[in-house]
Parts: sequence; C-alpha cells; structure tokens
Amino acid sequence: SLDFLPQNGLQVSVHAHAVPAAITRKCHTARFQGEENLDHCSRPCYLNAYSMENDVLKIPLFLHGNAVFRLLDPERKELGRLKERGVSELVLTMGPLTGIRSQAQIEGLIQRLRA
Repeated sequence: SLDFLPQNGLQVSVHAHAVPAAITRKCHTARFQGEENLDHCSRPCYLNAYSMENDVLKIPLFLHGNAVFRLLDPERKELGRLKERGVSELVLTMGPLTGIRSQAQIEGLIQRLRA
C-alpha cells in the first residue's frame, strides 16, 4: 500500500501524467530507431515519443526512452487524494510525451491543477 511508505519516513513522488507500465535497462527508443550503441545513444527521447496500443486491452501506451507509459490527465480531486495519502511531490514531465515544452506551459498546468 502507498500508505506504508510515508508512514515509515519515506517521501513519495508521483508522476502526474505518465504512469510507467514497463521499464528496461537499455533504451527501447534508440533500439527502435536502429542505434547500435545503446549505452551511449543520441538521446532520441529528447525529441520523440512513440504511441502504441495494447492489442488485448485496447489501452494506448507510449514508448519514451527506456520506458513504456500510460498517460493520464489528472484531476484536482485525484491530486488532493494523493496529498491525503502522504505523497510529498508531484512530478510534471516536460517533453514529447506530454507536449509540455516551455516554462509557461508548466506554469499553466500548475495553475490548472491548483484551481
């Protein structure tokens, strides 16, 4: 349970938009683009994310770097429940996965979530 972590002195951070579905050691984005040296890739995830869909569950997923994510659009009431459960920090991701690419967009998102 999430409650166990803050009750035992650990700070919990939650990604507001992207929930990791799978994480690998080597970058799948670089592998997908045909790069040979995955330990020193060209960081294609700084510019691109790829959409895909789970064939069985029909859930949209996104490949970004070495992780596959499911995107969510959090509502204020959901974020309030996280705070009640001891979550100390929300992570707002910038880049191709969320479409947030500027300080103004981040500030706008923060204002929307606080409203």
